[in-house]
Amino acid sequence: IILRPGLAEANAIRGARVTLLTRTALEPVLRPIAGLDRILAAPDVGQLAKANLAAWADGCDGFVPMMTLPRLAGVRHAGDMIDATLPWLTPDGARVDAWRQRYAAAAPRAMRRIGVVWRASPDNMTSTQRTMAAACLAPLAALEEIQFINLQGGPAEGRDALAQALPGSFDALASGEPRLDDFAAAIASTVLLVTVDTMALHLAGSMGHPCWVMLPHAPSFYWGTDGDGCAWYPSIRCFRQTTRGDWHAPIAAVRDALATR
Repeated sequence: IILRPGLAEANAIRGARVTLLTRTALEPVLRPIAGLDRILAAPDVGQLAKANLAAWADGCDGFVPMMTLPRLAGVRHAGDMIDATLPWLTPDGARVDAWRQRYAAAAPRAMRRIGVVWRASPDNMTSTQRTMAAACLAPLAALEEIQFINLQGGPAEGRDALAQALPGSFDALASGEPRLDDFAAAIASTVLLVTVDTMALHLAGSMGHPCWVMLPHAPSFYWGTDGDGCAWYPSIRCFRQTTRGDWHAPIAAVRDALATR
């Protein structure tokens, strides 16, 4: 998801036929990428489900892991850009309108609707450093005329914790987690997404949707080590931990920025 889709389009222009091997859940949002000849979705069974390249990459002249592509495209630093048109992901307008109506029905007088995600997938080896407790978001509750939209997936008991931290928030996933393209529409229906470093922000960045990300003290390479901008996604603003494991500083900075937004 980090690599912008322009590379596939450029290869297609040169005459290459590009096949993308991905997870089934990602297929709906990756399908619109220009330059892809086909998408193969491997079964989501086990961590090595995509390793059987003989079966899934039949007929291909070569195979390149996704995270190797930045190096092959000449990216040497976090700030290096890969030319591509943004946004490359545009959610269905009818779905966006439907989500907006749900939000409005829950809080008709809200002036701003802001999505929140505070937890990374527990299946990822770095999820612990990219996850906070929902209670950490409690300082945002003092802000007025904001409807917070709970866009956190996972078990209901985890999502319920946000209702205690941010009373009056709307649980967008209470009836079940939507398909990824519908989830993108749920994000697009907010005026801003406030999140940790997880899939939701990559969806927001791909749509050019305003997104504020709270980063751990030692974030992934593509965030660099300082600054509040993001070369990969111009619509994203970074709020960084100043002390390892301490989310108070980035949350306080988000609160202050929302108060003056």
